[in-house]
Amino acid sequence: MCQMRPTLRSPMLLLLGIGLAVVLSGCEARDESAAPAQVRPIRSDLVPIVRDLPLVPMEEPLVVEFDVPPPGRNSSRILIIGLRVSGKDGRPSFEARDDVISSNIKSIVILEGPGIASGKQFPLMRYARNATKFEPDIEVSIGADGKTEGTWPVGIDDTAMETAGLMQPESDERYLAFASALNPPPGRYRLTFKLTHTDTDVSLLASELLVAYLHKSK
Repeated sequence: MCQMRPTLRSPMLLLLGIGLAVVLSGCEARDESAAPAQVRPIRSDLVPIVRDLPLVPMEEPLVVEFDVPPPGRNSSRILIIGLRVSGKDGRPSFEARDDVISSNIKSIVILEGPGIASGKQFPLMRYARNATKFEPDIEVSIGADGKTEGTWPVGIDDTAMETAGLMQPESDERYLAFASALNPPPGRYRLTFKLTHTDTDVSLLASELLVAYLHKSK
């Protein structure tokens, strides 16, 4: 009778299989460790925020709810409700800003919070121009009806805008305010905004509603 000789082929294949499994498991471990940490999604309801806002009289107000965080490292304690205007069709943003200021926009701005369930209004301020250019503008309170007029140029915390993904490098943008809130406590707020009149036509400007902290003074 023919006897089968012992062979080393099966043990060798077994060892090769074990080695391959070890190598693959090591690669998987390295791939998992090299995987980037998940980035928290950017919230569209966390200040700073922007919303589309054509500069035309509105039949119905724009109502926006959002959360106000504590001021950032580069932020002042002043929150502004205003506009972002951009360069368009080869026209620089500073010309759009000047057009907005000249149009003397009239609007209704009401801010409720912190905590919107009570409907409590948060006090707002605006700048009013003096009769002569030789005297500085004065800050006045906005009444409970929210009526205000005019805008003024501001410098916002651009670091917070970049972190929120709302500012692109080399972008041509300017910022203006309708109203300001001093040191608002963190919490949930509701903004009601209605543009009621412009002295001149600024409807073709690239504009957005903006809620953001001012940049901290140096």
